[in-house]
Amino acid sequence: MAESADSTLSDDELERQLENWGRWCRELPSRGHCESIESRYRSPQHWHDLGAPQAPPRPVDRDAALAVNRAWGAMPQPWKAIVRDWYVFRANPKMTCRRVKIPALGHEDYLHDARLMVRNLLTRHGWTTILRAD
Repeated sequence: MAESADSTLSDDELERQLENWGRWCRELPSRGHCESIESRYRSPQHWHDLGAPQAPPRPVDRDAALAVNRAWGAMPQPWKAIVRDWYVFRANPKMTCRRVKIPALGHEDYLHDARLMVRNLLTRHGWTTILRAD
């Protein structure tokens, strides 16, 4: 796909790509257990109240996730930690702020700046064409 005149991502596109990257990071194999079947055991009580059926999660676009991961890797701290905690770990903003030693009221501003950094890095390195090739 040829690069368009406006190669920057919209806010919605960027948010979608960051969510995709977060799903990709969460689906990577974890090293927290031995990968045996016992780690998947759930007690019978766990299965009784499954609630209403939910739509399956959107499939992960691995190429787009890798492009976002490259941009994330080039970011400085604390913005890098804030993006990771928000999109991958879904951490409480107050806990993230305490961990990276920024004011709790500044989380939204730091997250906004971090999104701009990701957008700028993706645009500068030409990775937006990867994100838009559907």
